[in-house]
Amino acid sequence: MADVDVRRTVPARLVEDIDAADVGPGGMMLNSRHQGYLFACPGCGEQLSLPIRGGDGWTVTAGTVEHPETLSLTPSLHHVAAARGCGWHGYLTAGVFRSL
Repeated sequence: MADVDVRRTVPARLVEDIDAADVGPGGMMLNSRHQGYLFACPGCGEQLSLPIRGGDGWTVTAGTVEHPETLSLTPSLHHVAAARGCGWHGYLTAGVFRSL
């Protein structure tokens, strides 16, 4: 797991193996093909689900699902600290995870 940095801003990167040791701190996305993505939290690297298809997911406001480096999503993403998360809170905008 990466060092925790709740202010970290990182590019979204599509990877084939989200567990690979050389992928860096956060921002990696693995297409789950049916529900959206698994992604590594930009703040701590923990793997989280990012559903973007269906009624319970995030809304694509720009870019394409096939190319996360182009995606903008709404609402914000929050790895809630109270639920054992790191507290990172931000947006995926134009393919970049930006903290608030």
